[in-house]
Amino acid sequence: MKRVLSADFFDLRKSRTVYLLPLFAVLLGVLMPMMYYGIYVLFKYIGSTDTLKDNASFQSLTGMLDILNARTVFYGSLPLSQGFGLMMTAMAGFRAARPFGTGTYRNKIIAGIPRPAIYLSQSLICLLLSIVGAVLYTLSAALTSRWTFGALDLSGKEILSIAVFSFGIYLVYTAIPVFSAFLTRSVPLTLVISMVLPILMQTVIQLVSPMMISAPDAILYILAMFPSFQGIYMTSSDPATAILLIALAADIVWAALLTVIGILRFKKADVK
Repeated sequence: MKRVLSADFFDLRKSRTVYLLPLFAVLLGVLMPMMYYGIYVLFKYIGSTDTLKDNASFQSLTGMLDILNARTVFYGSLPLSQGFGLMMTAMAGFRAARPFGTGTYRNKIIAGIPRPAIYLSQSLICLLLSIVGAVLYTLSAALTSRWTFGALDLSGKEILSIAVFSFGIYLVYTAIPVFSAFLTRSVPLTLVISMVLPILMQTVIQLVSPMMISAPDAILYILAMFPSFQGIYMTSSDPATAILLIALAADIVWAALLTVIGILRFKKADVK
């Protein structure tokens, strides 16, 4: 395992992904809060013009913008279970699928490297890339939100919940493209699956989310087992400790299950 990890880290250092992904993460982390700030400034400016100054409907709309502050903008930029978050995991899936086309996996197997070690090494490399991207994105979004809208008052529990939810979500959302890569051996299919599957899950959760407001704890505990719900619940200002623990435990189980199935499938596959 140590040998294959060393080789994969060496290949990673030569990859453009290791440089582009952090740069992309920081850029997106800055742009998202700036987008909110640009909308806020634009509407405030338009609302002060003579044409719309006395327009009640427009003034009501601009008044709603007053709820924007560093906290709401940061949480609005944060959900990593969609958008840029899925792009990061898709890039990880690209790295896991590409060696099939170059014959790298075949050469490693011929060299006597166990297939489970090959799979686990790719999983760890892809998870590392995703976590680094998520951390850089979150920090950039937090700093930009504070710079544009003032103090970002987050409690220690909120920071802890963001860290735990983000790690759990990426544990699963990285396991999905790696599993897809070793199952399909196709870069396009891996990219599609790693993007489409989470989006479908997120859409279903958003459709039923209005009914969750008054849902009993038992229902919330069940929903907490799914990363798509965790991405929504992560923005809660007072996350329940029980849901946090259930979510983390469920994410570990999901990732472990996908990894075990992926390894078993890879051990029986004919790698050419």
